Amino acid sequence: MNLRIYISIMVIVCASAFSCFAAQKLKAVAVSGGEEHSLVVADNNEVFSAGDVLGRSGDSDVFGRVFAGETNTSTGFLENINAVGAGYVHALALTKTGQALAWGADDKGELGNPNYYPYDSTTPVWVHAGEQKPSLPDSNLCNIICIAAGRSGEHSLAVDTNHFCYAWGRDIEGQLGINRSNDYWTSPVKVLGGQQNPSNPTGTYLSNIISVSAGQDHSMALAGDGNVYTFGNNSLGKLGINDNNMQTTPVKVHGVNNIGYLSNIKSISAGWDHCMALEKIDAADPNCKGRVYCWGHNGARPLVCVWIIEKIDNVQRANPKNYNQYPTIKSDFFLLDSICLG
Repeated sequence: MNLRIYISIMVIVCASAFSCFAAQKLKAVAVSGGEEHSLVVADNNEVFSAGDVLGRSGDSDVFGRVFAGETNTSTGFLENINAVGAGYVHALALTKTGQALAWGADDKGELGNPNYYPYDSTTPVWVHAGEQKPSLPDSNLCNIICIAAGRSGEHSLAVDTNHFCYAWGRDIEGQLGINRSNDYWTSPVKVLGGQQNPSNPTGTYLSNIISVSAGQDHSMALAGDGNVYTFGNNSLGKLGINDNNMQTTPVKVHGVNNIGYLSNIKSISAGWDHCMALEKIDAADPNCKGRVYCWGHNGARPLVCVWIIEKIDNVQRANPKNYNQYPTIKSDFFLLDSICLG
């Protein structure tokens, strides 16, 4: 019998501070948790936040609506948002029209808007195009389908409708995937091809990308063919390539027990010092069973979800070290839609 796991996120708020939710019976359709703050997108495409990143109404310990900032809405609050991303001390939002906004800290270029560096912004500002539009770098980043803010990190990622990947912010550990010497970038740069194009790794760009996830000082990108690429800091083997060497351009994640490459993946998530990937499900394909793959740090304080998986049924345990340098299978019987690391 297959075991179905449903993960619910319950947000308990003060009725007086969040009265619009009670009055309109709004539902959360997207959430993101950063180091010390949280973001919620309601089903009317409004955004609410709580925690240490400013830019909202009300006190920091309850959820309040995020101010409009440069969007200049008639209500004075952010509207028409599809997705959000919470980083260490910065936040991202993706509009329904495919433009990106950022607010919070900017001492490492996290906002992707050189007009504000190095000063923080307490309200959302437009992320600039940068290398997406070399002739108009100060125009807005556009046609974006996916965003990610570094979990406990100071960098950001985005994917556009051409399925190229862009990055900005801190790059000391190579987490922007551009193989350059600057410690940070204040506007988006285009991620290089790396091992996706082994014959010309620094002369091409990562392509066919459908999703990204940003960790503390490393990044993940999922290609349309189901392969996974990582770049940045590789301590504790969190890039999944069977070594601990930092990578400044994308590398292809290895397969289970370091055999071949990880494939048939539909969802990815980067944590502080580890990564997870979720396999597709196809009854006709024995290689698509909806399994969860994990790699990186596996010390004395594992994720709760890993603990549950290990306690329930057969687990293919890897080497006895506190970290794995390549993916190991954590389950082959769950039917999951997506995964998310904290």
